[in-house]
Amino acid sequence: MNEEDKKLAIILPRATFIQDPAIEMDSIKTWSGKGLLRGEVNWNEGFDLIGAAQEEIKEEAVNMGILETAEKSAEKVLAGFFTNLGYEVEITYE
Repeated sequence: MNEEDKKLAIILPRATFIQDPAIEMDSIKTWSGKGLLRGEVNWNEGFDLIGAAQEEIKEEAVNMGILETAEKSAEKVLAGFFTNLGYEVEITYE
């Protein structure tokens, strides 16, 4: 921060996910194509599929540019705020 020249340099960390995508467990339904004599539901397999789905959702979000959008939004908010206070703002990422 340079008060005399009214310049401000902000260093931000790169955007990341703060939590994994949530899957509503109450909305999950099980079914079997084996008819009346079907076996028990394999919950371990189901949980593995949920984990895989969460990773796929996360990858798709990255491919859609959600992290870049988050960084641009942060820049816009911070630059706008400090520009209104009279500062020239430079934002970089570590």
